[in-house]
Amino acid sequence: VYLTLAPFIHDSEEKLKRFEGAQKTSLPGGEPLKVGEILKQPELAKTLQEISNGGASAFYEGDNAEDMIEMLNAAGNPVTIEDFSQYEPQWEKTPLCSSYKNYTVLSAPLPQTGFYIIQALNILENYDLKQMGLPTVSAEAFDILSSTMRLSIADRSEYGTDPNWVDIPITGLISKEYAMERHKEVGRGEAPAKVDYGDPSTSIDSRLPAGCDNINASASKASY
Repeated sequence: VYLTLAPFIHDSEEKLKRFEGAQKTSLPGGEPLKVGEILKQPELAKTLQEISNGGASAFYEGDNAEDMIEMLNAAGNPVTIEDFSQYEPQWEKTPLCSSYKNYTVLSAPLPQTGFYIIQALNILENYDLKQMGLPTVSAEAFDILSSTMRLSIADRSEYGTDPNWVDIPITGLISKEYAMERHKEVGRGEAPAKVDYGDPSTSIDSRLPAGCDNINASASKASY
């Protein structure tokens, strides 16, 4: 159990207790695992081996699918075995594209959360990080990097969802215009207890950075 996982387990204790498997794995003996203790997941290892041996059908059909459906149904989710067996991955998605200084940056589209990487780079583009030095020795660089990450992660938590069900202002999220707005909250020399997500819906700059014209011209017009 590493440093950031231990508090996550501790803070999720009540939620984990609702499920026998999660309780057995993360709360052995009734207590949350601590930093340095061993997290054992033999059931997960068994499942992954079955998928390795049997391919996609070992996940979408058979015992594994039935176990997941049973758990989901018990919690009120109406998913069926047909939903699993008839599922088809959606591969034809246009990557998100932006620029960072002289580089063209490609990142994963929704429902993956690649937009927050682009957003962070758009903010950081305003700084000479090389001149500041590594964040391990420069307080200014550490402040800028950490506050940028907190802002982009706040937006990821709010907007990182499935565009098949929710309209996400993706063009605004990866725009330079929105980055300049969020940039106002960066490098203040303080660490607020809470960082709120922003509102990219007002950022209508749809200009594509150099190098992106042939990559996400269609994506910039899509409401996904």
